Amino acid sequence: MLVIYLLNIEIMYIHKSQAEQKLINIINNQHTKQNARIGLIFNLAGLEEQHKNEEHFNIALNVLRDKLSTCVGDIVSFGDGDIFVICNNTNLQQIEEAIFQMRYLFVDDQLAYLSPGIANNNFCQMYDLQSDWSDFFARCEDKIIQAQNDNFAFNLSTEIESDIANLLTGCLENSLAEIDMESYTDNSPIWMHSDDDSFKMVIREIEISKNQIRNDLIHTLDFLNNPHLFKYLCDIVDIKLLIRLINEAQGEEGIGCLINISLSTLQSEEFELFDSAIAEVFKKNIIIAFNISEVLENIDEFMDIKNNLQNCGYKVCLNDIDYKIFLLIEAEIFGFDLIKLKFDKILIDQEQEKVLNLLYKKIESLNSTHLILTNCDTEAFALGKELGIYLFKGKFSEDE
Repeated sequence: MLVIYLLNIEIMYIHKSQAEQKLINIINNQHTKQNARIGLIFNLAGLEEQHKNEEHFNIALNVLRDKLSTCVGDIVSFGDGDIFVICNNTNLQQIEEAIFQMRYLFVDDQLAYLSPGIANNNFCQMYDLQSDWSDFFARCEDKIIQAQNDNFAFNLSTEIESDIANLLTGCLENSLAEIDMESYTDNSPIWMHSDDDSFKMVIREIEISKNQIRNDLIHTLDFLNNPHLFKYLCDIVDIKLLIRLINEAQGEEGIGCLINISLSTLQSEEFELFDSAIAEVFKKNIIIAFNISEVLENIDEFMDIKNNLQNCGYKVCLNDIDYKIFLLIEAEIFGFDLIKLKFDKILIDQEQEKVLNLLYKKIESLNSTHLILTNCDTEAFALGKELGIYLFKGKFSEDE
């Protein structure tokens, strides 16, 4: 996905395509040449594969937007992760803070730090555009050429593309009709720990593994070259999950049901039918989880949907974020009822005392948002208790 944030004193423009064309327009604009002061290039395409994900890239863009709020200019983000920034005024403190926050977001990657405290210069380059414009311009040109080459593809006619799409979606429907969906379904309990050291299951998370279904069908369906197929698969699985939930939501007394479905499903006719089929009294038992990437992709749209869900009686949850993202976002502003926070073993390192203090203060500041610590083992459970968390998911007790 290509995303462009244009920073302006009065308005922010967001574009989601043709990053290379936008960069061409910016660097060839006479106004930019006259007013640009600082150029930044974040080489995030060089991150290790496990650290390349849409959630972190979206967080990175939001960090830059927030930290450079007074540095009027442009931020251009390419699909491979690379980010080009042009600031029209010089606020070195803000710029240095932005670079530090960006490094912190990817602190576990060698691209950010060669070793603890030793920054890797390949992570980011900063240019004084009053003296180094030609060097920055050359880097921009190289990126534009690379992006144009990456985007080159043989274009089929609209009619042929439509016929192929219909054929593939038909094959997908047939394949899904033949598989045992139950074998891809996981029911995971979420436990509440009480002061008397007892555990009580309060939420059951129901998840159908879309990625596993895709992996099992990939030998007959070309998901790699037809990305719309996976979206269609997700839509179908979401609907199957809603059908299942009609029964689950009216099941065990006092047990919530947590599901993760897409924003598009929540705006569909199928969800309207689901909503009408669920009695009002049971809606409070249903928790709908959102991935951070969906939240940040269109915040206004998300907030409208979230508010509508909560007004209808549902609860909303931010799904499986790591501690770095948790420290960066303003959870209370978004108004989540719950947040699933992934446990990371780095947090039990004695050298992470500063991070733990930040986490403790952040958790203490939450008023109406409850945390669920996930990926738990006994060490995670002990840490969670220390931080004031009382909801847990994982294997952390022999009595579980």
